[in-house]
Amino acid sequence: MSNALAIASVTAVLKDLLDNCLIDQSVSSTVGGPVKVTALPPSRITVGDDEAPQLNLFLYHVSPNSGWRNVGLPSYDCRGQRLSNPPLALDLFYVLTAYGKESFEAEILLGYAMQLLHEMPVLNRDSIRQSLNGSQMNTSPITAELLPLSMHSLKASDLADQIEQIKIIPYFMSTEEVSKLWSAFQASYRPSVAYQVSLVLIDSHSPSRSPLPVLAIGRQNEGISSQVGLRSSYPALLELQPQMNKIRQMSANLGDLLVIKGHNLLRDPDARLVFKNDKHKIMREIDGADFASRTGDEISLSLPQDPQFPQAGEILPSQLWAAGRYDVSVVFGKGKEETATNQLPLLLSPVVVSIDAADKRAILVNISPRVLPTQKASLFLGSIEITAEPIQEPRYNLTFDASQVSEGKYFVRLSVDGVHNRFIDFAFDPPRFQGKEVAII
Repeated sequence: MSNALAIASVTAVLKDLLDNCLIDQSVSSTVGGPVKVTALPPSRITVGDDEAPQLNLFLYHVSPNSGWRNVGLPSYDCRGQRLSNPPLALDLFYVLTAYGKESFEAEILLGYAMQLLHEMPVLNRDSIRQSLNGSQMNTSPITAELLPLSMHSLKASDLADQIEQIKIIPYFMSTEEVSKLWSAFQASYRPSVAYQVSLVLIDSHSPSRSPLPVLAIGRQNEGISSQVGLRSSYPALLELQPQMNKIRQMSANLGDLLVIKGHNLLRDPDARLVFKNDKHKIMREIDGADFASRTGDEISLSLPQDPQFPQAGEILPSQLWAAGRYDVSVVFGKGKEETATNQLPLLLSPVVVSIDAADKRAILVNISPRVLPTQKASLFLGSIEITAEPIQEPRYNLTFDASQVSEGKYFVRLSVDGVHNRFIDFAFDPPRFQGKEVAII
């Protein structure tokens, strides 16, 4: 692959080829004076009475190559970690313009240039190396010492080593396109022709992940196991059902019954349930011995209780939970034999234990489970959202400033990381609101 210098290197190689063509064909004697080749914007070329015989190559447009555009996608996983380094594939569009003060000078130069690019539709690797490194042969007057300083850095572009060869294709434009192009240049029109140079592959140097190859399939390299039917032979989770008093809930509270629906959940006797919250680096495990029941299609267990106001030393921080979204999976085996099911999301709701609204400038709300300093907590009084005061350590109580709230009685809701406390009672049909109310005085 090439690197970021590839675009400039292509321009330099084309300019060098045109320069060599004019020397080899003795074009200077044909037009009666020296001819130079430049790679400048058309607006910077001198025209009029001081116009000299000249070829100018200008890169006016760059576009992604449609054939390589989706190679290697996706390059990131759902967590934002880089998986692959797809190359940046580009097509370059040039306009080649001929200048001359005398009659036929521009046409002569344009003819020689178009003949060269017609006879060399592909830039071979030797030509690229020779143009960028300077000729090592005595037959050419261009040597590495004579190259401008800006050309020296282009040696490191690795353009000659990229996978795809560079092709030069005439790109014929309509009269309207030519008119718009030269209007954008804000320069005097001269005989010109456009070319598409395809393609340049710019490699990415960002670190990516490269897994080791598979050495064996199956425990004894027995190959892929298969069975007749639509259901996979591998363990999989289908649904999580938090329940309270045998009534299904939209989210779970600590202490609730959690019913997990799936299939092939008895494949391995050594199983455990894993809860992960990647945002706050929380991982909790419940061993299979603590399951209330387990069949091939269902696992049920009670989520652990969380003390509302633990005293120092009663419980380890690593055993505590926090409200929010968890990814739940069942893990079988240990070590190299460890396998896991797919992950399903579980919302763990905060619980409003009590509210002290004696001072509306500092409403104190006692909460379970604890709230982390990195979590966003909000108190809703009716439809009014109030953000919690910042905390420096995990807390079981939060303070809210409701000084801007009008007096009245409000229904209270609490949100932690976007997960609300359970304020709907599904025991009734239709469901009813449940929760606490507070009077703001």
